[in-house]
Amino acid sequence: MEPLSCKMRSYRLLLTVSFLTFISAATLAGRQHRDELSPDIEPKLRAVLPFGWSITRGPDSITLARDVEVFIYSSLNWPAFIDKSMDEMVREYGHEVVYSLTLRFVPRLRRTEYVALKRQYDACQLENKPGPTFSIEKWERAQECYRARQPPVYYTNRYTIYVDQPDWWSELKIYPKAAATESERVHRSLDKLFSRYEKPHQ
Repeated sequence: MEPLSCKMRSYRLLLTVSFLTFISAATLAGRQHRDELSPDIEPKLRAVLPFGWSITRGPDSITLARDVEVFIYSSLNWPAFIDKSMDEMVREYGHEVVYSLTLRFVPRLRRTEYVALKRQYDACQLENKPGPTFSIEKWERAQECYRARQPPVYYTNRYTIYVDQPDWWSELKIYPKAAATESERVHRSLDKLFSRYEKPHQ
């Protein structure tokens, strides 16, 4: 049996790869046509950004970025016994990144197309609970599948909107708390500007 410490090292390595490759590879078969963004979208987003955030526009995307870097971490790769402060643990096991939300706009999908994408995403789930039977290989396959099949988050009358972000996995957290609070505010603002395909999990 592989020693638990080796599993944890492998898990941490895979988690590092996830941090560095968080941008989704989601594809839209047959719907790659680029459409000029409506001119009113950027001003609406700029109006709800907190102080210290910037906005960058691409041909079919808009990126909202926090000027000061944050740490992204998951306590799942922390040792079982901790004798350090939260700040020390995050800085040792987390990753410092520029926190950004990239909104990718594509022509609006039909409801049946969204349901098909969501079904493919849900099919990525594998039975792999933490413990003695936990498999690094299964975890890696599932994460790669989730990234590749990420469904869109929002829609308007004209667009379907994908959201790429460094904390794309539910176990990834933002530090410090002030930065996490800012991120939550931005997400709430997006919820008011656009319609969600699915309600966020509480």
